[in-house]
Amino acid sequence: MRPRTEAEVGRVVLWAQEYALPLAVRSGGHCQARTSVIDGGAVLDLAALRRITVDPSTRTASAGTGLRVGQYAATVDAFGLATGFGEAGGVGLGGITLGGGIGHLSRLNGLTVDHVLAARIVTADGVVREIDQETEPDLFWAVRGGGGNFGVVTRFTYRLHPMGPLTQVRLRLPLTGSVLRRLIDAALDAPEEVFVMFDAARSTGADGRPAVEVTVCFAGVQSEAGTALRPFRANLPIMAESVACLRYPDLLARGDRADRPIEVGRALLADAIDDDAIDTIVEGVAGAVARTARFNLRRLGGRMARVPARATAFAHRNRGWTGWVSATGATPDEAADHEPWAADLAEVVATDRAAYVNSLGDEGPDRVRAAYPGSTWDRLRLIKRVYDPENVFRHNQNVPPR
Repeated sequence: MRPRTEAEVGRVVLWAQEYALPLAVRSGGHCQARTSVIDGGAVLDLAALRRITVDPSTRTASAGTGLRVGQYAATVDAFGLATGFGEAGGVGLGGITLGGGIGHLSRLNGLTVDHVLAARIVTADGVVREIDQETEPDLFWAVRGGGGNFGVVTRFTYRLHPMGPLTQVRLRLPLTGSVLRRLIDAALDAPEEVFVMFDAARSTGADGRPAVEVTVCFAGVQSEAGTALRPFRANLPIMAESVACLRYPDLLARGDRADRPIEVGRALLADAIDDDAIDTIVEGVAGAVARTARFNLRRLGGRMARVPARATAFAHRNRGWTGWVSATGATPDEAADHEPWAADLAEVVATDRAAYVNSLGDEGPDRVRAAYPGSTWDRLRLIKRVYDPENVFRHNQNVPPR
């Protein structure tokens, strides 16, 4: 179902309960756990809720959650402004915001949820609520990182920041322990204006040799980026390199994949990547037998780490790295054969079982619990009991009320 108004969203929510139908909510459909679709139930598709308004004088924007991130970014970029999201433009605004929003600008400006000023949400009783720090503050806290557990968010209001050109450098190097160590050291020393992602990969295509693909994004033009980017190049065996100066919407578009491979994977968080972890990554990727095997790492820290952990339902502010270990196959069964490899490799490198909730697959309730550590989980459950005591919104990374 594709409602056109918030009132229609409310009617769908009540109708699903009347007929005892499980309900899935779809923003962009970009979901590792595939919870935006459902068999034997109803799909509430937010694609028609795409209206966006921008107020450059107050540096705010209000947007429907059916909008794609790239569409939002292009609209506000016309005013020289931006809100940071993830690394791809094709994802839905609602899903990435509800989970936290880690991406190119997180070290510079913080997570997406750090710039949410207000929201409109349809709760399980069909009521449309406008929430912010002053109005229903517990619910407002919960939707900033707690996922789709509390209702259907139809609209977010965001803070905007001035945003000029960005410089993106892509490097390809041989995957060895010494190369990866130097790259990680460079990432640890990088200023907050720098976003860094590593892809340690092996593919059965080309020559099949493992390589590490490095993406470095600097908030500024190339002439200003030299000092920040030099450690990623100096005296390293670079096999290929490209440099581009981009607006933020173009950077997001580069993250969209034309194909959707049949893939399995496992998310992780790590406080540090030490020498043992580096050896594990290099050996694990080199020894993989999948068509394509990857160990992806993104450097965290910066401004997102200076926001108090209790400010939002995203509670992993102090982590150093987020990762994603993946393998592909020609068929779902072939890909599934490599799931133990991905899980085992991720477990060795991870600090614990915690993960960024937007990267979780269908991994069971224990992993969801680990995504919300300590008092964050307890508070989310209390709020769930108030706004969704029957767990109507459960087809997600679920926080049960009891």
